[in-house]
Amino acid sequence: MLALLSPFGFLSPYAQGVFVSGGIFAIATIGLYVTITSGQVSVMHQALVGVGGYAAGVASVQLGLPLVASLLFGLVAGALVGGVVALLLREMNGMVLGVATIAIGQALSLIAANIPQLGGSLGYTGVSLQTTLTWVVGILIIVMAGLSWLRHTHFGLALLAVGKEPAVAEALGMSATFVRVWAFGVGGALAGISGGLQAHWLSLVEPTSLGFAYEALLFMYLIIGGVGSPWGALLGAVGVTWLLEALRFTGSARYWILGLVLVVVIILRPQGLIARRSLRAEGEDHSHPVSSGTDRGPLGSAIAHIRGAHFAHQSDELVPAGQPRPETTLHAVPKGN
Repeated sequence: MLALLSPFGFLSPYAQGVFVSGGIFAIATIGLYVTITSGQVSVMHQALVGVGGYAAGVASVQLGLPLVASLLFGLVAGALVGGVVALLLREMNGMVLGVATIAIGQALSLIAANIPQLGGSLGYTGVSLQTTLTWVVGILIIVMAGLSWLRHTHFGLALLAVGKEPAVAEALGMSATFVRVWAFGVGGALAGISGGLQAHWLSLVEPTSLGFAYEALLFMYLIIGGVGSPWGALLGAVGVTWLLEALRFTGSARYWILGLVLVVVIILRPQGLIARRSLRAEGEDHSHPVSSGTDRGPLGSAIAHIRGAHFAHQSDELVPAGQPRPETTLHAVPKGN
């Protein structure tokens, strides 16, 4: 009866289950997208998913809280751990940051496996089964709407600027450390929500869910879907989840096929299936063009400067009025107003 009352009651329980799994992975992958956009290579995102799962599980089992409250616990736990890690590793970048985050993720997995109150190596069980496709889709809608709004705020533009060229952003008044800590925290918050939904879907949180095993899948989702867009993260997670499910009859060979798909996408479409949309293109659809860097203060100037230095190969930054885009871009820029 409840299935019939659901807006997705027309789907079979099997199809709903696959979509739930894909949606949960999508929320985590979108969080990874936010972190990477700030210029940080985090290889502990799956660990933040596990942290959120444990926090939501404890809130549900020990405190008897409903789904919404336990998900908030997962969100806060993921955001706090992500923000603290970003603050501690603020002087690291590139491969060094990636290796450091791998170590932290593995350490968190070992810590969880050795805490009896969390079930030890057997995992934390007894979490109520409350996650449904309706909840997952609703949270995805909120997340995508929030990111769409964030992209047009000063912080969203600062996120792009710091991710492209932190030195220029710092020189023009933006704090790269502040932006990266907040980005890691937001990414961790989304990972925490994802972990909470997963805990309420499987009724179990295992220490291995904090480890490195699932991290490669998150990066595959993002690379195949499009590393420059949250829509790419969504498409990659849901699409690859369905692909793996369709190839289940091949056994472990399906992961070899997924690797082949990844290679083909990288060769034929390195930007992913969904490319990032230009802010300039969006501005041309409105009565107030966004091409001028002077009407947005230091932040607009920073983005414009980054484009002038040829760092904006994905055409997300703003272009000063009256100046053409570099020859490598695809869109012509009209002269000043």
